[in-house]
Order: sequence, then C-alpha cells, then structure tokens
Amino acid sequence: MLECNHAGATRRRALTAVLLAVLIMSSLVGASAGAPAGVWADRVDRGRFLIFIGDDQVGVEDFELTATRARSTVEIAAGGATSRAQIDMALAPQTGAQSYRLEAPGVVLTVAFEAGIAKLDVQGTSRQVKMGVPHVVLENNVFSHYQVLLGMYDASRGGVQSFTALVPGVMASVPVTVEVLGPARSTPIPLTEYKAVLAGAIGVSVLVDDAGRVMHVAVPGQNARAVREEYQRTVDDAKSSASVVPVGSAEPAQPATAAAPGCFDQAIVVDSGENVRLAGTLTLPSAGLDQGARYPAVLLISGSGPQDRDGNTPPSYMTNI
Repeated sequence: MLECNHAGATRRRALTAVLLAVLIMSSLVGASAGAPAGVWADRVDRGRFLIFIGDDQVGVEDFELTATRARSTVEIAAGGATSRAQIDMALAPQTGAQSYRLEAPGVVLTVAFEAGIAKLDVQGTSRQVKMGVPHVVLENNVFSHYQVLLGMYDASRGGVQSFTALVPGVMASVPVTVEVLGPARSTPIPLTEYKAVLAGAIGVSVLVDDAGRVMHVAVPGQNARAVREEYQRTVDDAKSSASVVPVGSAEPAQPATAAAPGCFDQAIVVDSGENVRLAGTLTLPSAGLDQGARYPAVLLISGSGPQDRDGNTPPSYMTNI
C-alpha cells in the first residue's frame, strides 16, 4: 500500500480523476514467455467495435492490429459531449507491450517498458511500476487489446493462466487470469468463450470466431460490452429472422427465476441531476423491507471497478475510511 501525506494524496487523486475522466471517454494480457505478440503475428486485422452501456451504444473503437503494433481511435459520447482518444501500443515478440501512448484533448500519457519496469509519464508527472513478462496495457474502452491477450494465451497448455496488466488510469499493475471455457451458447455463429479476471474481482467474457478474431467483449460488473460491427449485423439479422415465425410456433415465455433462494430482485432508477440516471438492482429477502429485520448487504457500483467510499482504486491510492 502506498503511503503519502494528505497533500500528495489529494494531488494524485486529482490526477487520477482527470485520467479516468479522459480514458472512460476514450484490455488484459499475458502468456508464456516466447509466445508471439498477438494472434495476428502474420497478418493485419482492421475493424470497428461498437461500445455499449446496457442497451445504449455510447461509442466506437476503430482499430488496426499487426505483429508489431496495436492502434486504436476511440470515440465516446456522454452528456451531450463527444471525447476522442488515440492509442498506440508497440509490441515485441518476447515481451509483449514495448511502449504505449494515449492522446486525448489536454492529455498525453506515455509508457515505456524496460527491464521489468513500466515508466509512466503524464502531464509532467512520472511514476515507475513493476511489471511481469510478457505484459500489455489495459484501459477502459480499448477493447482491441483483448486480441493481443488471446494471442499470448498458450492454448496448447490450456487451463487458468496468470499474467500482469498495466492500468495507466491508476498508474498500477494488477494480476490477471485467463482461461478458455469452450463453445459459447446462444450465438448466431459458432464462437469460443474465454474468461479473464482482473485483480481477482472484475470478470470479462471474450468471444472469438473460428479464425480467432474477437467478436464480443462483455464486462458484466460495469454493464459494458463491445461488439465487432460485422458480428452485430449477424446478431441483428438473426433477431429479425427469429421474429418472423408462424403463429403458435414460438416457445412460451419462461417465468422469471428468483435471484437466490429466499430472495427477489427489484429494479431501481435514481435521477442524479445533470440528465444522469443511475440504474441498479436490489436483491432483497423475500420477507420484504417492512419486517423490521436487518441484513448484511453488498453494493456493486457498475462502471467504476473496485474502489472505496472515497473513490480510491487499489492498490495505488488508499486512504483511511
């Protein structure tokens, strides 16, 4: 845990807030040593991810991947404004990420990787972070980096594999595990599902096609997902075909299941001002709220990741609460 005085902590937290604000407008990796830097070691892949929060599309990521480079342009629309960020990550066959650069209005962040150390610089503030090998950079809304992740995963060994990822928004490295789950269910074309877990807390589902290309990335804890544009068209076509069926041929709707034994789910929406609506789900005891009993509860804040009540994200900026 990093210790600092109050003034230093305030400055770092302010810097982190600026970074996160930019980057959220604007993902995990590792593998055995010697693995190629990305599944596209002998070809170029270009495409677009459509970025969703819930059912609402909020942005796009246009990307290009080669054996030595991962470039992206991310545009996110929120609150009536559009933010644009350009990301460039250089790759090396044995080490993974060799350098990283993000440019957004008013912010330039650079990272150089040298001898197990990531050297970060943003707005004249520098920091060094220990890294494993190979390594990559993970940040909000840069979904093409999951292609690099899967290219480094040792499929011949299989199972759960552990890696390290750099998160520039909090200037820290975090552990990552990756495993292949097998064929995905309920998809219009055959896909394979991978599961990644960041910092032991944030689960990510990654679906790839038969050619190994990432088609769909979902972060359920943040209610966020990215869908490759061509795959979204396939999904939409499948939905249209399914909606045109003979009368009486559709399966009857299944009743909703309880969230857990003795509990039920209740959706809530809170207006937070400035045209912002916060939506969530309460899982409550079936006895209801008016029985006078108290129960322990866990509050999950979507889109923010693991943090304390002051907005600090471990392991970098912790304060006593």
